[in-house]
Amino acid sequence: MRFSATTLLVTALGWVSAATAHTIQLKAHSRECFHETLHRDDLMTVTFQVGDREFGGSGNLEIDFWVEDPLRNRQYYKQAISNEDYSFTAHADGKYNYCFSNEGWTSNSKEVSFNVHGIVYVPESEMSADPLEAEVRKLSDALTQVKDEQSYIVVRERVHRNTAESTNGRVKWWSIFQLAVVIGEGIFQVWWLKRFFESSTCVPNSARLPILAPIGSSHICPLGSEERWELRTLPFGCNASSLTVISVVVSILGTFAAIAAGWGMLCLAKSMRRHWKAINDETVNDQGQGWSSSTLWNKLLFPLARTFGKVRQRGGQSLLVEEAQDNGETRPLIE
Repeated sequence: MRFSATTLLVTALGWVSAATAHTIQLKAHSRECFHETLHRDDLMTVTFQVGDREFGGSGNLEIDFWVEDPLRNRQYYKQAISNEDYSFTAHADGKYNYCFSNEGWTSNSKEVSFNVHGIVYVPESEMSADPLEAEVRKLSDALTQVKDEQSYIVVRERVHRNTAESTNGRVKWWSIFQLAVVIGEGIFQVWWLKRFFESSTCVPNSARLPILAPIGSSHICPLGSEERWELRTLPFGCNASSLTVISVVVSILGTFAAIAAGWGMLCLAKSMRRHWKAINDETVNDQGQGWSSSTLWNKLLFPLARTFGKVRQRGGQSLLVEEAQDNGETRPLIE
């Protein structure tokens, strides 16, 4: 149907509904256009879902989508969307183009899975009055809808998996960054405390060269002298070196605590990943197919939603009631 779709000439009033599914790779800064030949008053529906096969590429899945009439006028145009369900009635005979654009957004390629629901005209000679054949056609249409729904679920599962993998990677690097900051802070504290308990004196410089005073020096030594740092003698009898040792021990303990905290965050991320895979395996064993939105909601997201928002249950499914009014919900892939 891509760029070569043709419609049989109408020789009778009989017609059957049809749906075709496609998956394309929409490269960065590119567009893909398709066309369908329609007759006046024909109904056509285009549904699509944007995904990404690349690891960690689930951040921006937005594209532009528009539909053009036979005169190349845009009768529908929408920007920055990741899924859409658009239906229209042809007002004239001709080719109707629909385009997906990834221009001007990101440098990542995106996977677009879309379905086209329309009408295929057949000759009267091919129409059968056999009720059994009519039922077979109905079953074929139902199976096509099931296939479209499975394609939609596969794309959504890929998006959710990429999101989980990206979150896991960000947690790992954030823990490493925290660990590096704590280690650097400990080293700086040791150096600063050591300098705090030291005093500087000017001693003759054998080289007879001027020595620049370091930052934090209490005075500048004259020409021919250099600054020497020594431990102070504290008034309460405690040796300053012991305080330095104590500060070093405290810094080391703090570093180990930071390492333990980072390790705990990594273990938590791995546990969440195993839990995610376990739910997916359970869904496959129970239903014989991949992820379902109800399983994802009830087993993973419902506890979080119950904590941060209001939840009501209807028909065995959980619905989140947000405080702010939603601007609009996307329609299901199959009506």
